[in-house]
Amino acid sequence: MKNKKNLILIIIIAILVIAVVILAIFLFKPKSKPKEAGTGVTGQISEGWDTGIDNGSVDAGSIQIPGYKDAKMQAGDTTLHLSIGNPEVNEVGLYATVELEDGTVLYESELLEPGYGIKDIPLTKSLDQGTYNAFVVYQIVTLDEAHTPMNSARAAFTLYVE
Repeated sequence: MKNKKNLILIIIIAILVIAVVILAIFLFKPKSKPKEAGTGVTGQISEGWDTGIDNGSVDAGSIQIPGYKDAKMQAGDTTLHLSIGNPEVNEVGLYATVELEDGTVLYESELLEPGYGIKDIPLTKSLDQGTYNAFVVYQIVTLDEAHTPMNSARAAFTLYVE
């Protein structure tokens, strides 16, 4: 009987030790830093990005999402000349992803704060000649340190590769 109690005590202690180790891993795991504008292979994000939106016609508290009709590029190029960014009137941050209809991701931006954008987008791959249905997917986040996701929006456009 005493051996059975000792075995149960050892099992309980082992479970507690494992739980403490797992908890320590989660508590002391380094948190990923938010991406900073203008670094890495994600292209040159710049301040003063202009949407052409008349700010006088924007409702207070609303979130402006840029839209696109089409874009053109040459087959084999790895840069897309499309102006994506976060309108200065917004009070949120945006992460922008350029993707094709089939889910192929061509570009993922760093955090775009209000008034910041990019005009020459470095693509992850070149495309063959053709017409593609594409999207700029905007993930809307808070501007606090946590960059808490809020919701997202998709702006469709036609990509012509000549």
